[in-house]
Amino acid sequence: MARYSRLGPEQTEQILERGRMRTIIPKQPFLLRDEPSRLHTFVINGCLRCYRGNNTQNGHIIRLVVENGWISDRSCFFGAEPSNVIVDALQSSWVIQWTSEDLCQLRLDLPSLDEFFRELAVRNLEEAEQRIYATLSQTAVQRYAGFLESFAQIANRIPLKQIASYLGVTRETISRVRNNITCRTPLPC
Repeated sequence: MARYSRLGPEQTEQILERGRMRTIIPKQPFLLRDEPSRLHTFVINGCLRCYRGNNTQNGHIIRLVVENGWISDRSCFFGAEPSNVIVDALQSSWVIQWTSEDLCQLRLDLPSLDEFFRELAVRNLEEAEQRIYATLSQTAVQRYAGFLESFAQIANRIPLKQIASYLGVTRETISRVRNNITCRTPLPC
């Protein structure tokens, strides 16, 4: 957080004290569709996915969140609406979570944290717009190359079917694309 904001050590400590650290094991959802979302999650280590579909692990991946990333269902975080997404881990992940009440109080107490969340919202919106554009206008090869640029640290750590779901292609297509790229240049480690 300090990397993206003007928070000092005392403020960072205050934020950490209000949160709860936990490990999320793969495929262990901490947010299910049609349930209220009251947690905002920061990923310390690992990879989480946010997807729409049924509560049985099938669906379309909307977001992947890796180290130093934030995730929650913004549509219901401050309201009473139930979630329309599912969030779980694709690999064992260490996270810190805050309730909406704690986070609201922290934002009131620490103006620089509120500024951080505004900047985070802008970055998330820009990422979403770029992803929509890529889905509508790029080939599977271009989308996979973009995925490697954005998520090089997890490209070899998560199942290919999850990458395919994130990119909006079949597993067979992404496997073919990956094999063609691998033949030309090695994947990042």
